[in-house]
Amino acid sequence: AIEQSDRESMFIVNEWAMNYFRDILNTDPDGVAIGRQYFRSRGIRDDIVEKFNLGFSLSKRDALALAAKKAGYQEEYLIKTGLCIKGEKGVYDRYAGRVIFPWFNVSGKVVAFGGRLLDARTKGVQQKYVNSPDSEIYHKERELYGLYQGKKAIAKEDCVYMVEGYTDVIAMHQCGLENVVANSGTALSKHQIKLLRRFTPNIILLYDGDEAGIHAAMRGTDMLLAEGMRVKVLLLPDGDDPDSFARKHTATEFKAYIEEHAEDFISFKTKLTVENVTDPVKRSEAIGGIVKSISVVDDSLLRDEYLTQLSRRLGIKEETLLQSMNGMISRDREEKEKEYNREQAQDAIQREKEAQGKPIAIGLHTINDQMAQVEDMLIRAI
Repeated sequence: AIEQSDRESMFIVNEWAMNYFRDILNTDPDGVAIGRQYFRSRGIRDDIVEKFNLGFSLSKRDALALAAKKAGYQEEYLIKTGLCIKGEKGVYDRYAGRVIFPWFNVSGKVVAFGGRLLDARTKGVQQKYVNSPDSEIYHKERELYGLYQGKKAIAKEDCVYMVEGYTDVIAMHQCGLENVVANSGTALSKHQIKLLRRFTPNIILLYDGDEAGIHAAMRGTDMLLAEGMRVKVLLLPDGDDPDSFARKHTATEFKAYIEEHAEDFISFKTKLTVENVTDPVKRSEAIGGIVKSISVVDDSLLRDEYLTQLSRRLGIKEETLLQSMNGMISRDREEKEKEYNREQAQDAIQREKEAQGKPIAIGLHTINDQMAQVEDMLIRAI
């Protein structure tokens, strides 16, 4: 019950902080001159600023801390949520002098914040963005930025666009495409994929076409395929990212571009890693990588479809690819089985240790039997 009331208190403090940052942006002279001006310079309309509850944190190091205490909020929760940091000289604000992007969970509660330094201050600065640390109410690998604002459109369109940053999500909403989320530069987790799967199985990874964009598109895709998602990839042209591209195009134009250029992940990976590779060893490894990606797909019909497609593209017999894939699937199954046996054996040892630590009269015969079982499990797991 204490834990539950702690969580509630953290949600309440975050809700208050979001409104505080928003008020600063709209009414404080510095908020208007610096924060609002920044959003306007990025081409973000006022209605979109409202929609995402964007805000501004004053550059005075303890402005929020003082305002929160004055409003009756306990220091403990300012620190637990990550809004403030406790230093040697007292408590100070984590986001001082930054524009603020609140994170909502899928049901609309404020769980975290992202704060961005203004352009003039980002020259040579390592951390443009500072984000909330993990807490009782926020786990980075369980949330997606923009899901709360986009979930209706995702379900309606039966498709989600995955981008990297806050401003990509915001610019796409402004252009009229609302079925979009960002994973903020981290690799996708199973939790995030399961969350998306509740709204659609179709995902299009939308990144800029530079090396970092290609790397981001390749990361986490096997996990998406394994969780039953149908994955397409679109790399944007000429150094554009979703933010800049959305600002230059209408929703209709953007959608048409996506429909024309998005390709399924297997085609994308083939083009990227196999085509134009002449070294037989490298080529074979690259083909193996694609077959591995296909092997994690759960739907056997879709797996067959991907293999047929790959066979045609590369001019390799389908039976050869199928043989290779079946080998991967059975090896993967064996690995999972071994892992399971290892865990079971470790659990048994742990239980044994706990039992030995208790002052319970237990027959020597029973202990010997249990030890024999544990040894047996360990042998099987090796």
